[in-house]
Amino acid sequence: MAMTLMPAVLELPIPSNLETYEQAASFKANLVWKKLDEISVEEALSYWLPTLSPKTQLSYRSGIKRLIEFGWLNPLISLQQFALINHEGIIDRIKLFQDWAETTRQARAACYISFTGFLSRRLEGVIKKAVPNKEGNAKTFFSVYDKVKTHAMTQAQWILFFKELEKINPRDCLIGKVILQGGKRVNEVLSLQTNQIDWDRCEITFVQSKMRRLKKETVITYSDSIMKRLREYIGERTGQVFVTRSGKSVMINQVAVTFAKAGKAAGIPFKVSPHVLRASAVTYLKQQGFQDSDIMRVTGHSTAEMVYAYDKTSRADNASKKVNLIS
Repeated sequence: MAMTLMPAVLELPIPSNLETYEQAASFKANLVWKKLDEISVEEALSYWLPTLSPKTQLSYRSGIKRLIEFGWLNPLISLQQFALINHEGIIDRIKLFQDWAETTRQARAACYISFTGFLSRRLEGVIKKAVPNKEGNAKTFFSVYDKVKTHAMTQAQWILFFKELEKINPRDCLIGKVILQGGKRVNEVLSLQTNQIDWDRCEITFVQSKMRRLKKETVITYSDSIMKRLREYIGERTGQVFVTRSGKSVMINQVAVTFAKAGKAAGIPFKVSPHVLRASAVTYLKQQGFQDSDIMRVTGHSTAEMVYAYDKTSRADNASKKVNLIS
């Protein structure tokens, strides 16, 4: 139902005898307003959710259920009624709900804001997007942790990990080694193309896939042994580097499963995911004394603060241990 109703709102006829822009805008807004009484929040939700990525859709479906459960979102009212709600007030109530962790409160608030933002775009502002609070200690969104919670393996641990991973799936072992050496995101490695490999220089150029508008590249140097393994794996193929036996793209979930199995077999005391390898690379480089600027050129992080988040050394391990400014 929503798939037909929502577009219908945007395709309302505008008469040609309106003399001014203000008259046309007012006429259109009134038509949209009347139409909103025919569309329920539930119908709008069914139109909005499929526009999201699978991962976000899964998270927001859960969030919507909770918002409905606690009475902060009524799926049965019309969009006309929904437009009259104080959306910022709903965000504030979500943030004050102490039964949820701060990260959960922020996720639920983001879900609500995303929904109102979708409606605002589709309905040309007739329904206003909820605005997060950006003032002082009452901010809707803020960093909960100054350090990432992802575990990092030591060098001894990842040697054992790769030994087990090689037994389970040699291709995924190669994927893991490419991730680790460059501190890469798994999607950057899985989307790797053969034309990004410079065999003579033992270098691979990665496209910073997280950047939407600005193209950013990092160039990583690999050992002769890894490059040899890559050449043997690729053979005469061109195009995507890592593929299944049927030639299809390797899925992130499949890699995550084999990594977890290898980590368990290697006796790693935490679940090993592709991101653990990225965190392990950054942590190791930090421990070796590399400057944040040097690490950023490897991993592709945009700021030193993002690199610092992976620093797992003690807070007391700082310059004050190495020099006494006064005795």
